[in-house]
Amino acid sequence: MSTIYDRGRALAIRQLAPLDQGGKGQRVTLTYVIPGAYDDETQTTGPDATVVQQCSGLEKSIALDRVDGTLIMRGDSEFALSPVTVDGADVQIPEPFPALATLTLANGLVKTVLPPDPKRPSGLLIAVTLQLRA
Repeated sequence: MSTIYDRGRALAIRQLAPLDQGGKGQRVTLTYVIPGAYDDETQTTGPDATVVQQCSGLEKSIALDRVDGTLIMRGDSEFALSPVTVDGADVQIPEPFPALATLTLANGLVKTVLPPDPKRPSGLLIAVTLQLRA
């Protein structure tokens, strides 16, 4: 039996899909670096891992009355990220989110991703809201 969350996830996937797949979203590339693990014996860290995911979603500007100059700056935007990649696999949002994360938009602009706000009612990823900074 389908739950309300399954239907919400299906709706988000359908609406945030790229234009060429029948949705209203744009293709983007989410890139972040996961630092290597620390080894106590050698007192060194392992190599960093770079994760690249081909995703889709919608960008919208943030209303000026929400800009406070500290957490939200002028020029910031919000991005509704689909819960699945363009290939259909689940989007991986690590906890804690790495500080070195970027989102490359379809037009080639690269924006910094601030810590995301994943929507996970009952553990099911429905959508991810990203705050982007140019």
